Amino acid sequence: MEEKPKERANLIITCMDRRLNEALEARVQTEMSNTGIQTIVLRNAGGDVSNLKDSIREAFSHYDINEARVAAHNDCGAMKDIANRKQGKAEKDQERDMTAMKYVAKNPEDLCKENLAVQQKTLTELVASLSPSTKVIADSLDVLHMPQANGERKAAIILDSTERLHTNYSELASVLHTDTNNVYVIQYMGMDNLLSDISFVPKVLGVKDITIFSTEKTRTKATELFEAINRQAFAPEINLKMMELVQQPATQQRRIKLKG
Repeated sequence: MEEKPKERANLIITCMDRRLNEALEARVQTEMSNTGIQTIVLRNAGGDVSNLKDSIREAFSHYDINEARVAAHNDCGAMKDIANRKQGKAEKDQERDMTAMKYVAKNPEDLCKENLAVQQKTLTELVASLSPSTKVIADSLDVLHMPQANGERKAAIILDSTERLHTNYSELASVLHTDTNNVYVIQYMGMDNLLSDISFVPKVLGVKDITIFSTEKTRTKATELFEAINRQAFAPEINLKMMELVQQPATQQRRIKLKG
């Protein structure tokens, strides 16, 4: 039997920063409207490609990735954390200390610029091994001119599956009873271990309200993550919840249904 061609898609890897939500949502919707091509979005602290490699491989295994883009930004909390680590001002964390060792710059502004080059290099090498024809793009976003937080900050961890790609951050924020630009988003679909990125939310950003969103297919992993987070030293300081994103075809994601 002839193998069915993979559906085309674009890929964006970027930071969890809440100020990116509206711009990302608009970009994804515009791309779908103009070309019919959907966009897979993966996010963590600093848009660290190394910590999302399994999700990236998962995306390439299910889709014909036309364009893979890494988007860094200025005023990045992850780069401020690295600057503090280099100056001995941050609490010891083995994984984040190892991440800091990849960088040469020592101040946040220079680190934001270096981060783009670091992530572009890592993504280019990975994509070359997965799909040499895929175009790799890197750009930097100015979040200082994007909407700022206007209320209590919250965090969402989205465990997507390849059948249901979620990028409607405004509707997700409404479920959390807040505005889009108040929600930090960690988003992945593979077997990546992002506990270090998750601990960044309460430890560095000071955000205590965290919700894990999963699909039916990622429910087991979400439960395992919920239990793993509750074993962390910071667990008593946070309000951790779980919600399920109802499975729908990725092309029908104009409206997102959720259930508790």
